[in-house]
Amino acid sequence: GTGAFYDPEKLTEEMLEGYDECIKQIYYKKDGVESLITDGNYYEIGGNAAVFFSKYIEAIKSGDSKAYSECFSDKYDFENKIDPYASGEIEFPPQRLHDIHIESLEERVDPETGLINGKFVVTYRIYCNEGNFRRDMDIYNETAPLLVSTEEADGEVKITEVSYLYS
Repeated sequence: GTGAFYDPEKLTEEMLEGYDECIKQIYYKKDGVESLITDGNYYEIGGNAAVFFSKYIEAIKSGDSKAYSECFSDKYDFENKIDPYASGEIEFPPQRLHDIHIESLEERVDPETGLINGKFVVTYRIYCNEGNFRRDMDIYNETAPLLVSTEEADGEVKITEVSYLYS
């Protein structure tokens, strides 16, 4: 089932106050160890991939559709219905993300190309979700977990594929 969505016109300051108490930093899990990234030490915790996901999450939080679209590789299938915003052609408002979890499932180097291929699970909640970025929520307002495939070349990480973890 899906949670209820909020009408942006009806959101009051009082309703949004609770967002201040939410944890907005990223929980990053690699090799079975989960760390809450609090002081921007993305690289130390997860290398280039963690730095990349910090930009990806920041683009969603700030409603920056251009920065968001730059997270995707030209190998990505922009017809993918799971993410209509990947192309950058449709704008979205800032999203109040919290309880953000990124888990590195694998990162392996392709011996022929030297590219690093990664697979990550991405979940987060959206406080008072208006349904204008993600509508695939459970009753606890957690987004359906995404399986995100990435490719890293010369230290630059891009998303090549997005699917639901449980499909």
